[in-house]
Amino acid sequence: MRELEQLRNKPELTVATLLALIHAHKQHKTPDREAIAEYEVKVKELRKQVDDTALFYAAHTLYIIGKADKATEYIERATKQNPTNVFAITLKGWILIANDVAKESKQYFDAALKLENNFPDAAFGYAKYREIRSNFSQALEFVNRVLATKSDYLPAVLENMKLQLCMQDWEQCEDVAQRAFRIDANCVEAHKYHYLYLLCKEGNYSDAQQAFTRLLQALDISEPKGAWQYYEISQVVARVCGRNPQILQQSDTLLQRALEIDSTNSDFLIEGGYQALMANKMNEAIKFYKSAARTQAENMGAVYVIIHCQILEGKYAEAKQQIEFQHEVQSGNAAVTLASSNRGLEKWCLGHTGEKHNLEQATENLLQILNDHKDNVGALCAISECFIGLKNVQKARQYLKKTTKLVWNMDDADEIEQCWLMLAMTYVQATKYDEALELCKKVLNVNKCSTRALEILGMMNEQTGAHKDAAENYEQAWKYSRKNQPSIGYKLAFNYLKSKRLTDAIDIAHFILQRYPDNTRVRKDILEKAPPINTQKGSMMAQEIGAVAYIECSALTQKNLARVFDIAIRAGLGKYPKMKQRKKSQCLLS
Repeated sequence: MRELEQLRNKPELTVATLLALIHAHKQHKTPDREAIAEYEVKVKELRKQVDDTALFYAAHTLYIIGKADKATEYIERATKQNPTNVFAITLKGWILIANDVAKESKQYFDAALKLENNFPDAAFGYAKYREIRSNFSQALEFVNRVLATKSDYLPAVLENMKLQLCMQDWEQCEDVAQRAFRIDANCVEAHKYHYLYLLCKEGNYSDAQQAFTRLLQALDISEPKGAWQYYEISQVVARVCGRNPQILQQSDTLLQRALEIDSTNSDFLIEGGYQALMANKMNEAIKFYKSAARTQAENMGAVYVIIHCQILEGKYAEAKQQIEFQHEVQSGNAAVTLASSNRGLEKWCLGHTGEKHNLEQATENLLQILNDHKDNVGALCAISECFIGLKNVQKARQYLKKTTKLVWNMDDADEIEQCWLMLAMTYVQATKYDEALELCKKVLNVNKCSTRALEILGMMNEQTGAHKDAAENYEQAWKYSRKNQPSIGYKLAFNYLKSKRLTDAIDIAHFILQRYPDNTRVRKDILEKAPPINTQKGSMMAQEIGAVAYIECSALTQKNLARVFDIAIRAGLGKYPKMKQRKKSQCLLS
């Protein structure tokens, strides 16, 4: 605040400084109400007297602090006073984008570029406009125009990196991230994208762990008190991780840092509940949601968490009643916003009950959402699940296909992946393996460690009798699940057994039983069906291959292990005679 006070004497910055001071006081734990009132009076007096430059700085300040709607008044005055102020015209375009009126922003970026052909902020703004319209190649062209004149302009470099990822070009995204590091070694965005590259494209957990540590260090240096930055990166990591337990721990680390800074933020608490759900930690999720409900009881987000808690606690009737009540008391748009933004509350409630009439009601509500928001991924996912529950797979497939035309993005990554894999499963059930294969490849292209995609590949190979290939798929799924999903372990052991890899099948079975001793399926289908090797057969094989000795041992009971090592050492020193090789029987034909 002291630094802002020093800027008040500069005429072109007076209004901007006052607006910044008002914002700073309001953000303080104990805001000075008298100072705020005094500054607001001065702003009202001065904004009618200052020139277009001062109005531009005032609008820019409001834009930066997230009040783009209020910035509109100032930027309108600025462009009216001076229609050739290229800075003000460009900012007007950016403000329109922030106010979700991107379509109108194009004319202002065009006008600014006519006034100054390579004006960086206008070219950058035009790129953002094209990105919003999913025209990524043209957006990239304009970003490169900016970089041609300002090669070290970090915002343009970061936009380039984002566009490369939108086009699913992970390698180019990584190259641009390395370029950003050369400009700023502690660039948080570059560290984030580098970490995601190692995680999603390479599936390299050890390097990704190191990259995550460097990301935390960059955050500590650049934004140690930036709760929202921790929160937003945590969201991205959670959405792209394919619900991998190890990665969810890392997203939780980021979220906990946000909560340490602001423990009562309802958005942070709701995200904590959502991530706990992804990790199947139901009790923890309920605690997060109830905390969020207590912090903002009148907020729409609080309505969501209350209903969600009722669902998690099995109070389906109460949850359904609350949903119906919200539809009655809210206007049509508000009801749509409630259901849309919270991924279709009906999905959570009615999907758990599985009752036909409830699923039909949920479908009707979700159709209303999709009429207004046709590309809402959450609603598409929810309505598809409802149709599958109603045994109408063809209709579910119709909605799931729509998600394959959507551009993959980090915000919707988790739900897009769920939809693609749900669609893949419908194809597997219809024995349309080529279509299912393409979808699994599509998922693995953006998330190499998707255990579900690998599991579906294994299922297809298993169904077609390719047990060796199925075992390879399940091996990868078992690895990326951190060996925490016994169902995948069972499938791996079963396909090892079918591939005659008896030892591997038995090892996996014992591993599962050590963690889940009551798993009778593994004991019955693997251990009891794995044909044992008797002493006679083992000894004959040892003679055939010219082994030094044949010894029966057990890693589990430690039986004869010491003898194995003793003989191995003596054989290595040449002090143990080899077994005599069996002579193969010969037959002469005359």
